[in-house]
Amino acid sequence: MKKNLPDIRKVNKSVSDITLVLKIDTQVDEIVLTTMSFVKPIQQHLLKLPK
Repeated sequence: MKKNLPDIRKVNKSVSDITLVLKIDTQVDEIVLTTMSFVKPIQQHLLKLPK
């Protein structure tokens, strides 16, 4: 019966990997949102300029 149980070290490693990916993804989202908050007003200003 013990052979059917997953190796806990492998499970822990997988959870750590997933956590790292989610943390990085969240940080990237924050960077993108922050950057967009600067870009959007500039873009709107440029669109208002006469051609």
